[in-house]
Amino acid sequence: MSGYDPTREPSNEELRYNTYSTAHQQVAVPMPPQHAMMPAPGTGRGQQLALAIVTIVMAIPLTAIGYHYMNMYGALLAWVGLVAINAIFRGPSRPKQP
Repeated sequence: MSGYDPTREPSNEELRYNTYSTAHQQVAVPMPPQHAMMPAPGTGRGQQLALAIVTIVMAIPLTAIGYHYMNMYGALLAWVGLVAINAIFRGPSRPKQP
């Protein structure tokens, strides 16, 4: 009788396939690659929303501080920095795959 043995090491074939037994047959289901199950870092809608909120909240005091010390150039420098941070977070633009 073959059953689950927690002390036995699984074979390479068993590691590649998730196997389970039914009453009359054993069925192997291919598992997707690990990287296919993980979302790409930094692309979640929640992270994008959080960055947008933090950017707007930080833009107000940074603009005021920059304008106070360097007039329009300081405000412009603050906004260039915020735009650069958002552009780096978004990453390179890629065409959509069909």
